[in-house]
Amino acid sequence: MYSTLIVDDSPIELLVMKTLLEKLGFAPFTANSGEDALNLIREHSPHVVICDISMPGMSGLDLLKATRHFAKPPIFIMATGLNDAEHAVASLQHGAYGYLTKPLKEEPVRQCLQEATLRHLKELDARQEHERLISTDPLTGLLNKNEFMRNLERKVSSLGKGNHQTAIFFISMDGLRYVNNTYGHPEGDRVLQHVAAILKQSVRPTDIVARYGGDIFAIALVGIDPNFMDAKAQFISGNVEQAKIMLGRREHSLTVTIGVAIGYAHAGVEPLINNADLALSLAKEKGRNQIYLYHDEDETHRTNFSTLFDNLETLKQAFQARRFSMHYQPIVDLRSGVTGHYEALIRMRDDAGNVLPPDEFIRVAEKFGMATKIDCMVVSACIRKLAELAHDGKPAGLSINLSGKSVGDAELLALIKHELAATGVDPTRIIFEITETAAFQNFSLVQQFVRDAKQLGCRFALDDFGVGFSSFYYIKQLEIDYLKIDGIFIRNLLESSNDRVFVQAMVEISRVYGMKVIAEWVENEEITTLLREMGVDYGQGYHFGKPSPECEMQNLKSAT
Repeated sequence: MYSTLIVDDSPIELLVMKTLLEKLGFAPFTANSGEDALNLIREHSPHVVICDISMPGMSGLDLLKATRHFAKPPIFIMATGLNDAEHAVASLQHGAYGYLTKPLKEEPVRQCLQEATLRHLKELDARQEHERLISTDPLTGLLNKNEFMRNLERKVSSLGKGNHQTAIFFISMDGLRYVNNTYGHPEGDRVLQHVAAILKQSVRPTDIVARYGGDIFAIALVGIDPNFMDAKAQFISGNVEQAKIMLGRREHSLTVTIGVAIGYAHAGVEPLINNADLALSLAKEKGRNQIYLYHDEDETHRTNFSTLFDNLETLKQAFQARRFSMHYQPIVDLRSGVTGHYEALIRMRDDAGNVLPPDEFIRVAEKFGMATKIDCMVVSACIRKLAELAHDGKPAGLSINLSGKSVGDAELLALIKHELAATGVDPTRIIFEITETAAFQNFSLVQQFVRDAKQLGCRFALDDFGVGFSSFYYIKQLEIDYLKIDGIFIRNLLESSNDRVFVQAMVEISRVYGMKVIAEWVENEEITTLLREMGVDYGQGYHFGKPSPECEMQNLKSAT
């Protein structure tokens, strides 16, 4: 039954209206002044108010205006005398639903109240739908970030300051970008919905689950035993991995990376949220499918991340100001002494003009999703440089480093195709270098990218070989053209018999797979001679030349 308030300063009119509404099946309560009515509206939130317009003190119109700012304002029906048409119109202009002319008659009152209650239902549905839309994530149906925070703060506040601990889980989807690039964004959305349902099923009904943003979910468990939270994270991770999903024509296992923070939230939930965010970042530093629980000593990492953000700003400014340049280092054929090709190395200048090596900004780019942007810029510059050299009669080849974060990105492959078509560059003069670690952490992505690029005619080198997995089975599967032996096995080659055995083994196995071998960090003629005797094909290092800016490349030997 809809609650109804009748307001009139006349006791007789009040009794007449109350009797009429009771006859129609309502159970109204009453007020004989605008001031009393305002207090009753605040206390009881009636659905409908039937109010006399002309009352001493606070009039019906004043009462209507006073309730417009309420979170759930009632529907107003004004009761007016025959000579109050002007006030009735004013009340409609200020939001009244309608008005009834005194003396009230049963049928007009019945009709007006039916229409008013129907309108209230529609407004209630609209309000509830609006509240749902502003509080939930439309894709997954979970709470959104803002509603997650509101629910968490309410729940923590309701428990008071007892010995209640709270755990915050930040959960990141692994490989969502790969799914989007390979199967399309609708399938990526389906994966998010799939994981959201699993997370909801993995916790108690009283726990708070939300899509925090992008591929990040959040779970809050209030009033928990902290000793079981590592097991809880393992449970959630296992549930996601076990619930396979069809993508394309086969089932796929999904994984998540989880950061967990546990503590008391009496003073506010923000510190716990920040700690969970840091824990997730530290979990991601370890790789995919990881779990990390925040500890107090992790605060030192927050300073490191602060430095990362400073470097990120420097990187963004470098993009805006175009403070990037290419350097080129020769890779020499150890038999003929001719420069077979060059390795292209990107350099960045800060706002003070200092040249920064890649190690100082590539890690930042990879962490904050800018690696593909850098790689696309480098690939475009290198292919156009090859076109320029070919035009000048110096058809050199270039080795181009690719980040593990870029491999598998459809944008990069599309750019390679476009630049090759636009310039007419011979694709065999392009050698893409991928580090051993990146290749085997994202093997299926790398394998498909290598196949696609090799179909265009490009070649591939596996960089830093020997410091990662060192699996020749995977090398065979990737169809690598060049093997670059990491410099840590070259710099002490004259003194270390172990390094010589390793390099010799690499040379002999590479011959079986039809690969050429490149040795890095070649610093002197003695090492050059030894590498030549061992059958290494190419050398790279300061002995042959330091990385030089673009303007000096014309002075280097070019392959013929």
